[in-house]
Amino acid sequence: MEQHGVLVADPRELARARERFLQVESIEPQGVRQAILASWWRSRDSKVAADRLDLQYVRDPNLDTPLTRSAEPVLRHLREQLDGQPLSIVLTDPAGVVLSRLTADKDLERHLDKVHLAVGFSYAEGVVGTNGIGTALEAGRAMQVFGHEHYAEHLEDLACAGVPIRHPLTGKTVGVLDLTCWRRDAGPLLVTLAKTTADQIRQALLTETGMREIELLHAYLRACKHTTGMVFALNNDVVMMNDTARNTLEAGDQAALLRHAADELSSRREATVVELPSGTHVRMHTRPVQGPGRVSGGVVEARIVEPGSNAATSSSSAATCGRRTVRVGMRPSSSSAVFERTTPFPDPQMRSIAGSIDPKPARAEARSPARIAPAAPSSAPRRSRRSTCTAGPPRRTSSSSIQSSWMSR
Repeated sequence: MEQHGVLVADPRELARARERFLQVESIEPQGVRQAILASWWRSRDSKVAADRLDLQYVRDPNLDTPLTRSAEPVLRHLREQLDGQPLSIVLTDPAGVVLSRLTADKDLERHLDKVHLAVGFSYAEGVVGTNGIGTALEAGRAMQVFGHEHYAEHLEDLACAGVPIRHPLTGKTVGVLDLTCWRRDAGPLLVTLAKTTADQIRQALLTETGMREIELLHAYLRACKHTTGMVFALNNDVVMMNDTARNTLEAGDQAALLRHAADELSSRREATVVELPSGTHVRMHTRPVQGPGRVSGGVVEARIVEPGSNAATSSSSAATCGRRTVRVGMRPSSSSAVFERTTPFPDPQMRSIAGSIDPKPARAEARSPARIAPAAPSSAPRRSRRSTCTAGPPRRTSSSSIQSSWMSR
């Protein structure tokens, strides 16, 4: 039979095929969709129980992230449009943990409570087996799962369509939008509606990300206007630096200073002196940039100090201890600065900067130049009177990326 534009076996035949699979008997290839059969094999390899639900629960999932803030108005509008239809709208993080569930039908809502499709529970494929959320994450694309295609028998009365949501700048998967209904009510537009809703969330993410970068840019330009020294601004998507910083420091020193700046912002220290790889001592002041209800990034002002000064000798050893995994890659042959992070800031407020970034490295590049107030003359040759300070689309960094490890204190 055809469902959602996809050829699906007759429910009774599908149920028999699933039972044969669970009994380690052979299955006719035409009896089960290839994507579903592959998911069944992964579920078996993960030793997922088919006769019960043994879900993982996260007691306090982070419900205040760029994804949840961007998705909330989109999901509420959709729920209003459903007008009591038996459909549930589910949003998860990139690990399959449910962050939000809006259901327009009471009977369906009670059933979802029984199968723990609720906030805090993980519907990752390795936990629940084949389902619209976890299988979409594993496949990296929209997935539809109907009735007995679910690996766990407790889900066989449901149909679901899950669509991965990718961050508009990094391209990383930041969550899943899932629509779940009764199997008997599954219609041909379920996956279409899921894709449309996921696209709307992605556009909302792009708007929020753009607002963060604008707030950071304004703070950066204000700092450039009021100082003749080195100025940096950074968050998890972009780095900005003025000509003084770019011409005064070598590429390796720039990378090290950015690493220390991320460290200082996360630990909320405002001023410190660091010794850079070249032996140069720099005193830097860091300041978080606050947006409406969130942190947009941070601004760093820096100046070179004499190695023998009290400030340099008292702080350099402590400041040069790495504590987190941060990668900073610089391309000295151009005016672009690339900043790459592999883990979110540990501080709760600073974590909002990286809320939409998954554990794999996210890359973004500051490329478009913007004019700022001229900096004071530097002894190093100047290459331009412009400063790189706006975000561009993500691009692979070169092998010049520098890695350091975050270690516990």
